[in-house]
Amino acid sequence: MSHMFKFASISATAISLAMPASAQVTADQVWADWQALMADYGMTTSVGTATQSGEMLKVTDFIASMKFPDGSYIQTVPEITFQNLGNGTVAITISPEYPVIFRADQGKDTAVEVKLRVQTDAMTTIASGSPETTQYDITAGALKVLVDEMTAEGAKIPMVLDFAMQDITGQYVIDGQETREIRQKFDARSMTFDVSFEDPKDGGKIQASALIKDLTSQSVTTMLAAGLGVDMAAALRDGASIDGAFEHGEMTYKVDADVDGEQFAMSGVAASGALGFSMGAGGLSYSASTDDYSMTMSGSEIPFPQIDVSVAKSEMELSMPVMKSEAPGDFRLAMNMTDFSISEDIWGMFDPSGQLPRDPATISFALDGQARLFVDILDPAQVEEMGEDAPGEINTVALSDLIISALGAKLTGAGAFSFDNSDTTTFDGMPAPTGSVDLKLVGANGLIDKLVALGFVQDEQAMGARMMLGLFARPADGPDTLTSKIEVNGDGSIAANGQRLR
Repeated sequence: MSHMFKFASISATAISLAMPASAQVTADQVWADWQALMADYGMTTSVGTATQSGEMLKVTDFIASMKFPDGSYIQTVPEITFQNLGNGTVAITISPEYPVIFRADQGKDTAVEVKLRVQTDAMTTIASGSPETTQYDITAGALKVLVDEMTAEGAKIPMVLDFAMQDITGQYVIDGQETREIRQKFDARSMTFDVSFEDPKDGGKIQASALIKDLTSQSVTTMLAAGLGVDMAAALRDGASIDGAFEHGEMTYKVDADVDGEQFAMSGVAASGALGFSMGAGGLSYSASTDDYSMTMSGSEIPFPQIDVSVAKSEMELSMPVMKSEAPGDFRLAMNMTDFSISEDIWGMFDPSGQLPRDPATISFALDGQARLFVDILDPAQVEEMGEDAPGEINTVALSDLIISALGAKLTGAGAFSFDNSDTTTFDGMPAPTGSVDLKLVGANGLIDKLVALGFVQDEQAMGARMMLGLFARPADGPDTLTSKIEVNGDGSIAANGQRLR
């Protein structure tokens, strides 16, 4: 996660060449505060010249670099100008093209270096406000990032990679000096991504492209002075945080590959999607969703003309503590896949007579609970010191919104458990749970009958399955409906519908 903060800072710094991260209302204040901010980020800067001529400050040969434990980053900008406009605002311009180099040093023989070019088209940035609160308004016709060269272990990798955004507007508001709050809004009409690779040894080729429309994002970041140059866990504990959201409209992508004589193709489209991320002393959270997603695959190893898959809605949520604490914190894991469908070609392979219902499948669940960490998981030294020991303990967990619906059967349920972490003997090394879960299953016997008719399940196996259902469940109101209440006690006993199983 510390790398995520560092990468975010690098990205912000690269873009800030057109929108310095904490400018003032005069050119010299913009420049001075910009250098201070980069120092806070842990970056080293140098310039060829910085000259004042009338209302303009011109900086040439600006270099900003940062070193990580396993790599480095450096960008070089030929020219940056800060122009006082005479009304308390400053116009900032940069060279329309400049190089950026990333290097990952995983080891002497595994170093990877990527040389990029950043290009901007008709980009303008206006700084306004006050020294305490500065606002930047940005517009650009395009922003492009091109890979000029990539090497691994000293050898060039024949790869082409282009990234571009069109019709960009944005706004940054920066408050504070020792503690900086950066509020950001960003919009782009579209984003494109193209990559191709050809193996010079065997001629294998891979090509991929993507188009994403109507991008919007917003975020609030709180950074401490020198916040990115110190222990990330300590920075979070002292108040550093990030909270952001990203949404997009239609997305399309395509992948074509020809490797070792085998061909593969995949393409997909989604109506819209969203991402969310936050991290602070209270924990981290991540969410993602996609609407109306469909995908097509084909290839020489796929035994039909093509495979078609679609999902009406896909969602995922994750949240958890990240800091060592005496008191437990909340965690959540939730997933939802609504109306999942596959092509008739696949159905026809194992059910050519159409005996199984073709209704779209749905799978969803949510797990909420509390857990306590013994270490700051963003501190590599603490994690390494733990060795093979567990980094924390789970105190409670609750299951809700369980739905598994497919092939004419549907399972639903909910329940909750607490755990005695002082007792790891009753359940063979697992903290002793206490609680229960209620389940309801509709259509199970009908599904078993269909599987027997198709020959997937033998009569003896079907009888065994029904005996197991009879052991754990009991008939309920409605046709082909079973319910079950599974109870677990801290003394090691387990019961199903009041009947003790252990």
